[in-house]
Amino acid sequence: MLLGVAAASPSASAAPMAAAPSSSSSSSIAAAVLERSDLAAASSFCLLALFLMLGKAARLFILPLQLLYLPSSVIGGVFGLVFVQCAQLNDTFNAYVHREWLAGWSDLPGLLITAVFAALFLGTTIPSPRRVWRRSSEQLLYGFTLAFSQWTVAALVTAAVLVPAFNADPLIAA
Repeated sequence: MLLGVAAASPSASAAPMAAAPSSSSSSSIAAAVLERSDLAAASSFCLLALFLMLGKAARLFILPLQLLYLPSSVIGGVFGLVFVQCAQLNDTFNAYVHREWLAGWSDLPGLLITAVFAALFLGTTIPSPRRVWRRSSEQLLYGFTLAFSQWTVAALVTAAVLVPAFNADPLIAA
């Protein structure tokens, strides 16, 4: 046997061939590696959390970052930017980084904005309906007036000008 190729004699078994890596199995492994991971959003979130922790650690231990009042998220973002730029130096690693860690970034904004708005009013007392009405009634009525005025003007212009002069469809006012 030479380099994983068995001799052509009829007594040669197929076992040595199975031990040698075949090109079809390595290509199927490469194809599986190139597909987007099902957990791309989770791995992307973990990478962002790692960058945030790195930013927090850098802010704790590097005095100029504290004196500049740079938030940990900005410092972590710089770490992430450097990481992604350094990953582009190796094509294989770059493909892996983009597929496994960066591909899920497009899925995260909808999830993360929910967390931001869910926590927005934590610790805030909810005012009574009477207080809400006293504070917002003028703005609410102003908004209703503008909305109905726009609809009324559009309906009058359509009825008075567009339908008689241009034979336009009356639904254009809607």
